[in-house]
Amino acid sequence: MTKEFKEFEKQIKKTHKIAYTPKYKSEFHTQLSEKAFFAITNQTFEKLDWDIIYIDQHSIEAKRKVKKFGMSQYTESIIVSYNYGNVIVKSQSLGNEFWDNGRNSKRVHLFVHVFQQIENEYNRED
Repeated sequence: MTKEFKEFEKQIKKTHKIAYTPKYKSEFHTQLSEKAFFAITNQTFEKLDWDIIYIDQHSIEAKRKVKKFGMSQYTESIIVSYNYGNVIVKSQSLGNEFWDNGRNSKRVHLFVHVFQQIENEYNRED
């Protein structure tokens, strides 16, 4: 992830969730076609260094990995769904935690920010 995105991530206001597996979800609308949506979502995950693990006709799932003590561990699962221009972004904690300390909301808002940044630069004619 670039320094620019890390700085933006620090500015995102956290929404704390407490649950058996904490989740956070947000929705927005786009004018992109389904094909363009998948291309931009893929680019977004690449820019954020999140590993894509699953793709189907309407959604893409990626996992965020962190290194601790020399070992890699997935911390959140991010699922992005597309339905006729409506986009749903959901982040869910992985592991045995009851409080996410706002991490899921930060992941969702960061994804939306990077996605919309790429969308604004997107050339619809290409």
